[in-house]
Amino acid sequence: MLLGLAAASLGGCRRQGAPAPPPPVAAQVARQAAPQPVPFTHPLLARAERPISNEDCSRGALWALTQEVRALHKEAHAALKGRKLDPGAASCLPPAGEDVARMVRGPLLEHAGGCVGRDGPYDPEWDTVNSAVLSLGACLDCARTPEQRGGDCKHAIEAVDRAASSVQRASPEQRMAETRSAK
Repeated sequence: MLLGLAAASLGGCRRQGAPAPPPPVAAQVARQAAPQPVPFTHPLLARAERPISNEDCSRGALWALTQEVRALHKEAHAALKGRKLDPGAASCLPPAGEDVARMVRGPLLEHAGGCVGRDGPYDPEWDTVNSAVLSLGACLDCARTPEQRGGDCKHAIEAVDRAASSVQRASPEQRMAETRSAK
């Protein structure tokens, strides 16, 4: 008898209930109509990756770049000062100023930006020179007011002067010695 009860409980008679009703049609339509979320891509940072730069980031290259930024600043200042405002012109800069702007936004920015964040002995100076180059680019931006451009031009020359004086002041070995003696 015990064996019969065990057999009946294992494979015996099972009560089958009515199948579950299908979900309402409105719920199925709502599930199908919900669009899949598209990942957010920031318009300014999309494709922000840069190839590894093989720029010369030595002390000599830094000094040469500071001198180049100073010379381009002089040219930009002369171009901005000597320009005549022509309402029909495509740019507020004369052709020489456009050449300076292309140089600043092109190879100069690539060189300065390629040496930023390398954990080298002149990292702070490269950061300062990069900031000066960016400010010089903003100085030559016709979309900004003359007052804004004047502030950017001033910042550019002040920043490059700070970097140049820091490069002249001490070598990395001298800096390390000063840091150790200050502790």
